[in-house]
Amino acid sequence: MQNVFLKCTSGGLRLRESPSTGKPIGSLALDERVQSLESGDETKAKVGKIGQWLKVRRLNDNTEGYTAAWFLVVVS
Repeated sequence: MQNVFLKCTSGGLRLRESPSTGKPIGSLALDERVQSLESGDETKAKVGKIGQWLKVRRLNDNTEGYTAAWFLVVVS
């Protein structure tokens, strides 16, 4: 798996157990960085697209979950 890091473009973005309607397990702060747990190609295809969800890992506590890809941008 390629390491793709992303930045949140909206404060309070929910991190969920599963895509869309999954139970919220946390939230991401504005400009918080996360690591995609999907392939580099999948990640880049989903980022910025409404209706797409990405599995990510928070860098500060390693929590894994899904978040709305349309509120993320690739940083590396």
